[in-house]
Amino acid sequence: MTLLFFVLWFNQGLSGEITPPLQKQLDSLGWKEAIRVIVYLKEHANVSHIPTSDKPARVAYMKEFAQQRQRAILEYARTIGDSNINPFWVFNGFALTLPAGMVPILAARSEVDFVTCNTAMQLDTLGYSGGEPQPQTQWNIIKVRANEVWDMGYRGEGIVVGNMDTGVLVTHEAFWG
Repeated sequence: MTLLFFVLWFNQGLSGEITPPLQKQLDSLGWKEAIRVIVYLKEHANVSHIPTSDKPARVAYMKEFAQQRQRAILEYARTIGDSNINPFWVFNGFALTLPAGMVPILAARSEVDFVTCNTAMQLDTLGYSGGEPQPQTQWNIIKVRANEVWDMGYRGEGIVVGNMDTGVLVTHEAFWG
């Protein structure tokens, strides 16, 4: 009972937020049940001083920024979760598996912006038989000449594509059919 009181008291001053979908999952888990989460940190790499044409320098800066800013919290995360931590540099954050009861404690750290679910999405397969683009083929398929690659026999089987863009229109038919 004392531990529960401590966690409830501790949660009142959370620095970071637990997203509603994650909170729903946490509510259904026991204290010690493992859950994989993604932690987004508050600080972001500002690459505005690096020319947009110098992509290698921007990437190197973002990697170094993430490595430096994540060092302390990753050390802490290893003490409360498993050692299978995946740091990210595209955004300043990381994924890890930890006991459900430790999520609010991790979220309470001052450098944490929010913690969310680590969810894999399965999209419907968009079929294409190759050759001339089908009438319903969108302009972007033609623009990147994907039909020519498909004609060579490449279909992308076994390839996972991720998108970190917050401007994704998830209601678009390419995602849901």
